[in-house]
Amino acid sequence: EVADLAQTAGLEGLSRDGSKIVLTRPLVVWEGAALEVSDGTQLTMTADSGAFLLSFGHLRIGAATIRATTTTRFRPFILAAGVGSLQVNGAHMTGLGTASPGPYSGLSVVSGGLFKSETPSTIVDTTLDDIGSLSLIRTSASVLHGNTLSDSRGVGLYLSDVNGATIAKTLIRRTHGAQSLRITANSPQITVADTQIVGGANSGVLIDRNARDISFSGNSILAQIAGGLRVQRAGCLLIAGNLIAGNGGLG
Repeated sequence: EVADLAQTAGLEGLSRDGSKIVLTRPLVVWEGAALEVSDGTQLTMTADSGAFLLSFGHLRIGAATIRATTTTRFRPFILAAGVGSLQVNGAHMTGLGTASPGPYSGLSVVSGGLFKSETPSTIVDTTLDDIGSLSLIRTSASVLHGNTLSDSRGVGLYLSDVNGATIAKTLIRRTHGAQSLRITANSPQITVADTQIVGGANSGVLIDRNARDISFSGNSILAQIAGGLRVQRAGCLLIAGNLIAGNGGLG
């Protein structure tokens, strides 16, 4: 509907041809508003004109295909920020974001301070290919379940200053960044279960910088070029029933 309204009003930056939508300019969802990218939508975000999707409201993405074109200097990204929330179910995204974890890393939720979301973000049954990172920063009670992250150019999954999160039945493979999974910066009450981390170019998992109350159980860390699992200046961890094998370094 947003694409149809843009075309009717003669606005540039958003065009539609059936289920195919092309975004060529930044699109911002303001606080109190909502945007849904519905099942079957094919959304292309173009880099040469600086397209990105930024939400301070409620962003819902169904079983859509989202593709970013790239340039040497910029990659489109999706960011839910401030009081914004993100619900993704069954999507396939490719090419998003920079290789550095953070707001512009591909698919990110950044909350906290005076502008904290009251709605936990959820990402379920979603495939992320060739993104920078999936980043959660200062979020609360997020749920990531049944996702596949392949060929991430940065840290595959990055959690910083997160207050509670559940990561389950997730596959993280062929990550090119420093770690496939990092939990850091005062993040408490994180559960990682039944997750496979395979074939990363560096380390598998790093838990550090006062991350605490972490449950890491029933996971596999296999065939990393460097180490498997590293804990540094973190506390109150339960590590049980994991398979860590075939890695190039310790643990």
